[in-house]
Amino acid sequence: MDRGSSVTEYRVLYVDDRPELVELAQLYLEREDPRLTVDTAETVEDGLELLEERSYDVVVSDYQMPEMDGLEFLETLRGERNCEIPFIVFTGRGREEVAIEALNLGANRYLQKGGDPSSQYGVLAQAIEQEVEHHRSELARRESERRYESLFENNPIVFWVEDFSEMKAYADQLADDTEDLESYFEEHPDEVKVLLDKVDILDVNENALDYYGAETKQELMENIEQMFTEESYEANKSLMLNVANGETHFRTESVSKTLDGERKHEILEVNVPDAYADDYSRVYLTAMEITDRKATEDREAFLHSLLRHDLRNKQQLVAGYLEEIAEQDLDTETTKRLQMARRELDQCNSIIDNVDTLLRADDFDPCVEDGHERDRLLETVVERHRELAAKNGIEIDRIDGPSVSGGPLLEELFSNLVANAITHSEGTTVEISSRTQNGNVVVTVEDDGVGIPAERRERVLERGEKMGRNAGSGLGLHLVEEIARQHGGHVEVGESDLGGARFDVHVPQ
Repeated sequence: MDRGSSVTEYRVLYVDDRPELVELAQLYLEREDPRLTVDTAETVEDGLELLEERSYDVVVSDYQMPEMDGLEFLETLRGERNCEIPFIVFTGRGREEVAIEALNLGANRYLQKGGDPSSQYGVLAQAIEQEVEHHRSELARRESERRYESLFENNPIVFWVEDFSEMKAYADQLADDTEDLESYFEEHPDEVKVLLDKVDILDVNENALDYYGAETKQELMENIEQMFTEESYEANKSLMLNVANGETHFRTESVSKTLDGERKHEILEVNVPDAYADDYSRVYLTAMEITDRKATEDREAFLHSLLRHDLRNKQQLVAGYLEEIAEQDLDTETTKRLQMARRELDQCNSIIDNVDTLLRADDFDPCVEDGHERDRLLETVVERHRELAAKNGIEIDRIDGPSVSGGPLLEELFSNLVANAITHSEGTTVEISSRTQNGNVVVTVEDDGVGIPAERRERVLERGEKMGRNAGSGLGLHLVEEIARQHGGHVEVGESDLGGARFDVHVPQ
């Protein structure tokens, strides 16, 4: 029998009290399948010793042997030694009662001797291969299950295993019967609860017990309804629309309650394995808490409101008073102080702008606004600062090169750099150039001012770091670094070919 040149080997222990049969079995088995390596023993005691000394894939044993027969051998392995190695009883004809007892004791196969040696040992070799491969597959399956169980139970994320099949079928029927399922849910909110009742929870991991404040999995599953909030039902409405649309991977935000009433903001993520995509009979749902992040977002929203409305209103009020005072006849000292007040107010405006932008630095920065793609940011920034540059006797030189696509935050980045260059330039030129490098667009902004000392270049992007006589709040360049980082890029500071400072901004194309 030609079984190929597989590197798989099968180590066989063959036990039989008749030396001539032992020798014959070894000869034919190794000839029948070169992958078989056969060790032999003429007594069960010798076989047990070999099993202590070496590792085998299968045991083949005769039944009728002196002192200890094959069934006692099997019973010793399965009982006393708790050994699950495949065991094949290979004995003479006419012993049906032995076959039944052997299988009851845990034998994997019962084969009868007799007939043509090549044929009977060919059958035995095939049985050995099948039983060993089955055993190995079973061990691999158990190991896989053990690993899954370990990952499942010890996962730091809340992990649910659920059966959506009944809910999926009902949602599909609703989708077929209605023109707009989302509108239908709005008009019939109780349908969401009906669908939820059709979800069968198969399991939940240990981390969920701590997360929701339950002592046992049974307690948690029996009190599911206590965990729902109005936001939960809205989230599940979105979830069910995705299920009805045949989506197999989606997420939504929700708010749940622990069993003692604590509210938790969370992201729910649903994954349907490909093997269950037809009926949704096995679905994995994870819940990741984002309560702290939501609290931070609420604080940031409050600060946005404070900056945009309260402080802006007060700033405009002060500006109005300053303008009114400026129209009066003032002595030289008062005029000087008024100018200083205006400069300080301008600094306040700059700080407000920078802080507001920093608070938005983690937000999504769309490339499309008001239906127009922002793919010429550099040109927009140049035009935005020409008037300021002209007032300072400076010309902005835009050297041809690739532009950058992005939203308002990225535009703010380059605006800050150009404004910084204009402010610190002591000559007549600010130069903006761009190039591609390693999949990035590298935008360079240079001036012909005094530059930045080498020992301070690494610190100049830090928050609060100020440079030169025209230094502002120390937020502008830090803002440049933050926005670049949020866009997957970075900023390098160096010496300009014009003699001043040079900033290289690397952003993905």
